[in-house]
Amino acid sequence: MPHYYIEYVEPKPGVSQARFQEVVGRANEQWAEAHPDDRLVFTIGRTWRLGPRPGPYLTIWEMKDLRTLHEWDEEFRKPAILEQHGEFTEVATIVDAGVYATLGEEVW
Repeated sequence: MPHYYIEYVEPKPGVSQARFQEVVGRANEQWAEAHPDDRLVFTIGRTWRLGPRPGPYLTIWEMKDLRTLHEWDEEFRKPAILEQHGEFTEVATIVDAGVYATLGEEVW
């Protein structure tokens, strides 16, 4: 049974919307290409940024199971991966994240 990992992302102060969307979009596409078992469901921005935090942008990944989180954690400890995501951290902040059994039901 797949699970869904949702990141709530917002631009850092002073970063234009165009730059934010370009960098975050490219980072998500590169991750998806390098990790074909992790399906990028979609990245979306909330209209007019209405609603409270977490951030106005959501990225949803479908994972085969919860072991994927451990694999991601191991990867993000590698200097080369951190370097590849340096531009992302310059323009964006992941303000919250969660794992869901289905879209809308948090499991962890």
